[in-house]
Amino acid sequence: MSVLSLTKVRNISKRDLLLTGLMALATYALIQQITNIDFTEVWNAIKSADLVWFMLAFFVAQLILVPNATSMMSAVTAPIPFKPTLILQSAIQFIGLAVPSTASRVATNVAYLKKFKVPYVTAITQGALDSFTGFLVQMTILVIAIIFGDVNLNLKNNINIDWVIVLSIAGGIILIGLIVLYNSKTLRLKLINILKDVIGSFSILAEHPIRLVTLFGSNLLSQLVLGTTMVITAQAFGVDISIATALVIVVSATLLGGIAPVPGGIGVQEAIISAGLVSAGVDQSSAYAMTVSYRLFTFFLPPIWGAFSFRWLTKNKFI
Repeated sequence: MSVLSLTKVRNISKRDLLLTGLMALATYALIQQITNIDFTEVWNAIKSADLVWFMLAFFVAQLILVPNATSMMSAVTAPIPFKPTLILQSAIQFIGLAVPSTASRVATNVAYLKKFKVPYVTAITQGALDSFTGFLVQMTILVIAIIFGDVNLNLKNNINIDWVIVLSIAGGIILIGLIVLYNSKTLRLKLINILKDVIGSFSILAEHPIRLVTLFGSNLLSQLVLGTTMVITAQAFGVDISIATALVIVVSATLLGGIAPVPGGIGVQEAIISAGLVSAGVDQSSAYAMTVSYRLFTFFLPPIWGAFSFRWLTKNKFI
């Protein structure tokens, strides 16, 4: 599987990129049709955004590569260097958009770790361990932010019926993914085996407490980078939202978007983020402009330099 998947990654075509781009455009057009958002107002909001805050949000969003790299490094007991691991995180952003396949991303990680003599099983488990740790951190953030944080979300009064429809569609996409998982015995068995491997990996990491703390700390820092990016993006549009509110919105979008069977949760994340911002008191046009900007910073633009990162890794025979 890994050889075929890695071959597919190495043979990424313009057609793959075009299809993903068309999917994104279709999704944004669908949201616009359902919610009757005036794209002229959205564009005007983006043009009037504070350029300094706008660029700062873009810069902060790219910092997520650092905790993503340290998270991967701490998920395996074998020592791996920081620089190429950091570049790998950038390449994965490209792969995640161009080839929206978990197998392709896993194959890339396995090929990279093989370079440093990490056993195949350990390399496979690393991704699952990292993802599961991220999930635990995300759930913890949601609970703490909602209970103790200054979260200002009025879900009952501020979300109109149009956004309910959008969220229903997003929920339907997620439901389809869950139904496929439920009806596929092969997928369920794979999931069970992965969970067993993850539990085994945690027991091994328990013998290396520094690595375990780094793993959880890195995943926490990744979420804080995303939350901070949202706060700064809001500032660019003259909107003040608390870090707790931003974290609840972006973590919810990331969690539910990860379940959706589409690359990067396209459509699902946009719907959840926009609805969350509207419920936080942001007007609809500004909320959508903020959502588009945030997704550009964190998802749609990084694959551009991620392609060069992937080429560098290939040229230097890291994958």
